[in-house]
Amino acid sequence: MNVLLSKLNHKSTTICNYFLGVFPNVAYLLIRLYNLHMTKQELIQLAGSQSELARLLKISRAAVSMWKNVPELRMRQLKDLRPEWFVV
Repeated sequence: MNVLLSKLNHKSTTICNYFLGVFPNVAYLLIRLYNLHMTKQELIQLAGSQSELARLLKISRAAVSMWKNVPELRMRQLKDLRPEWFVV
């Protein structure tokens, strides 16, 4: 949870804390949606570089650079390989 909160701006953090206290199920769903829609740039930052992300997934750097959105199967693969990158 702290990983997600550190990525959000102050206003979003306040809203998320409110939902956690009042509507924990809604907060859980918001976090799940955030994880599903992590951007390529966020994943590259977590990996350290585009090359490192490609190495982790055992694909070419060119393949990563062609993503407009992160493919769902690659996102699932990353969740298995690096669960600490994802909240919940």
